[in-house]
Amino acid sequence: MYFFDIYAEELEYKFKNLSNRNRKKLAIMSIERQFKYYSKILENKLFNKSQEYRLILDKCWNFILFDTKLDEDIWYQQDKIHIEKFGKDYYDDDSFHLSNMLSTTCNNIMMFIEMLEDSEDDTEYTFLTLNLDYIYGYLNGIDCDKYEDIDDCENHFLTINELNNQKNDFKVVNRINTLEDVKEWLKDCKSII
Repeated sequence: MYFFDIYAEELEYKFKNLSNRNRKKLAIMSIERQFKYYSKILENKLFNKSQEYRLILDKCWNFILFDTKLDEDIWYQQDKIHIEKFGKDYYDDDSFHLSNMLSTTCNNIMMFIEMLEDSEDDTEYTFLTLNLDYIYGYLNGIDCDKYEDIDDCENHFLTINELNNQKNDFKVVNRINTLEDVKEWLKDCKSII
C-alpha cells in the first residue's frame, strides 16, 4: 500500500470518531488553505473573485457553526463565477498550469458546497486528501518527471507542511465555534503553496 492510500485510510478512521460538525470544520479548513493560495495568486488581477468566494465560504462557515440553511444565493454566486471562469487577463500559455490550480480550488469549493447539502454524505475526510492531491498537481506541473505519482511527493516540504497543518487543525477544531474564532484561525492559516 502506498503513502497516499495509507493516509486516506488513517483519516477515514480518525473522522469516524468526530462529530458531524467537526468533520465539516476540518474539511473547510483544508479548503481555506487552497483559497489562500487562490487569493495570493490573483491579488491585484482583473479576474480576482476572492471577495465573491470569501462570501461563499463565510456562508459555509455559518451553515456549519450555526446550522443555518444554505440559501439558494450561494448557488447563484457559484454559478456566476463558474460561468465567467478565468480570463486571459491573468495568465498566458506559459502559466496554463497555474490556471489549472486556480480552477481546482474553485471546483473543490463547489464540491464542498454539494457535500454540505447532502446530509447523508460522510466523506469530509476526502477534502483533506484533496489537499495532498492539490500539492501533487502543483509539483507535477512544475516537474512531471520527478513527480510522476502522488506518492513521489511524500517527503516534499509542501506535503510535510500540509500534514502538519492538518494535525494542528485536529488540535484546534474544538475551539472554533464562532465566526470570531474562524477569523482568528484564518489569521494564522497558511496558504497550501
